[in-house]
Amino acid sequence: MILIKDIIKPRSEILEGEFQGVIQSHKADSEEARLESNAQELFKVTYLSSALKRALERVNEKLTGDSN
Repeated sequence: MILIKDIIKPRSEILEGEFQGVIQSHKADSEEARLESNAQELFKVTYLSSALKRALERVNEKLTGDSN
């Protein structure tokens, strides 16, 4: 029988005990090396639900003036 652990390997920050289990969006502009301040890393480890995707699209529309 194939086990999940045989297919999926944990990310290095989990193995090293450095994973931030709680996203603190109010710290997105922090000078610290935080997951919240690095959008590419954040979306690599975060499930982008349809609601979150739509919210981000709406923010982008407002910022760019491109509301369809």
